[in-house]
Amino acid sequence: MLEDVWDSLDSLLGTLDESQWKTMTELPGWTVQDTLSHLVSSEKGLQGEPGTSHRASDLSNVKNPIGEFNEHEVDSRRSLLGSAVFAEWKDV
Repeated sequence: MLEDVWDSLDSLLGTLDESQWKTMTELPGWTVQDTLSHLVSSEKGLQGEPGTSHRASDLSNVKNPIGEFNEHEVDSRRSLLGSAVFAEWKDV
C-alpha cells in the first residue's frame, strides 16, 4: 500500500513546474517543495541518516522540538529547485 502512495506522489510531483513547487500550502510558511522536503528528511531519518547541521533562521511557526528539527531540515533545501528535491525524493 505504501508503494501505491509513493507511486501516486511520483506521478503528481513529476508534473510540477518551478512555480508550482513554490506554491504556498495551508501550513504556515511552507510551500509544496517544503512539504516534499519534510518527507525526504523523514524517510532519510528512518533509514538511519543523520539530520542536517543547517539551522533555520526563522523558527516563528515552530511549536515544539520536533517542529524545530523539521524546520531545520526543510530550510536546508529551500534554496534548491523543486526538481532537485524531487530527485532526492526519488533516490530515497
